Amino acid sequence: MRSSSTPFTHAHARYGSRRAVRARGVLVKTVMTVMAMSAVACGSSAATAADPGNASGVLPPYTGTLLASGRMASLAPAARQEWESYVLASRSGMAADQQRVQGELRTLGAASVRRPPNTASDFTWQSQWTAAWAASTAGRTLISTVRSYQTPSGGWGKHIDYAQGPRQPGMGYNSESDEWAYVGTIDNSATVTEMRLLALAAATDTAAAGAFDRGLSYLLQAQFPGGCWPQVFPLMGSYHDAITNNDDALVNVVRLLRDVSFGRHAFVRAGRRAQAAVAVDRASNCLVAIQVVVDGARTTWAQQHDPITGVPVIGRSYELPGLAGREGARVMDVLMEDPAPSATVAAAVHAAAAWYRRTAIPNVVYIADAGLVTSQGSGPLWPRVTEINSGRALFANRDGIPLYDYALLTDRRSGYAWYSSEPASSLNRYATWSRVHPQQLR
Repeated sequence: MRSSSTPFTHAHARYGSRRAVRARGVLVKTVMTVMAMSAVACGSSAATAADPGNASGVLPPYTGTLLASGRMASLAPAARQEWESYVLASRSGMAADQQRVQGELRTLGAASVRRPPNTASDFTWQSQWTAAWAASTAGRTLISTVRSYQTPSGGWGKHIDYAQGPRQPGMGYNSESDEWAYVGTIDNSATVTEMRLLALAAATDTAAAGAFDRGLSYLLQAQFPGGCWPQVFPLMGSYHDAITNNDDALVNVVRLLRDVSFGRHAFVRAGRRAQAAVAVDRASNCLVAIQVVVDGARTTWAQQHDPITGVPVIGRSYELPGLAGREGARVMDVLMEDPAPSATVAAAVHAAAAWYRRTAIPNVVYIADAGLVTSQGSGPLWPRVTEINSGRALFANRDGIPLYDYALLTDRRSGYAWYSSEPASSLNRYATWSRVHPQQLR
């Protein structure tokens, strides 16, 4: 386990004053520019340059920009050492993953990696999954298949069609393309769902228990020195190396680790439960540290944050840095699930709730073809992304140009939820939570 030193060199740099806005804007633009250059140079992800077979036997290089050595050079020595050790662990994990595939190819006498079977569906929890089901033939078959796809570094890829049977020698771990990408990810519920499935059988199945424990080690290793998580580990480059709230990636991990720390998976040893508890505390501290502050007031969170500075950063080309209505509410939820929140966590929740109340849009419905349409009694809704300083809804097509008029959306008008009602549920939970944890007025 790494230490939990204070991570963020720009934590809570304020938005609001002209000087702060200008300085913060330069920082955000710099990060966006560096990441965009990386994407152009490396294709759809910085990981495309990695040797999928690692035939050279040396550690693959780190090809991203967010944790490039030049960025870490300005950190204090202790922090720099933590981050350098983290990147080295990532490179070692990627080497182990690639070497397994390369060894299998040599044994088979094959030249190219086979792609696993793909499904468009996320691997998500199913209501029929119980301990009794896990002991059935169907349950044992799926659990065995899931174990076969665990990477040497301990995680899982995404969108693998487990119904097609176990992984075969010479297969990679990316079902979506021939790139070395998403080899170990928490995106789209991956890794966390596999571990929850394994936990059903782990009390009586030592292989399932061992795979769960390796998954736990993976999540602890993937945790940034600052306490949050990237979307992909070993690191893949581009926005995948950012702190990722998008699609509940970080929230899913915190919930699983909290369950482990509370002893809800009785087969997990006491020492491992303690490690999970430390990881959850570090994650809570990280989330408090990166909460966006505007005009001196805490607001909500972004979809992605810079792992070193905590600044909101760009994700996919149309996911511009901003205040994330849906994802921020999910962060608020997971902080409220802490049964004994610290004063700083409680303050972060109260502030986020106040922001959501201020920014709710009542009496509207969201229609993909038209955007917001007036409908008395409907709503409230919140933008998926709100511009940090202006408070305007922020949109973009795949070209990444900021837009403020929904009518200008073309290739991203459909297939992406630009408005969400989910924060309303979070505010309902907050109404109950706040009675137990009343706001401490200064």
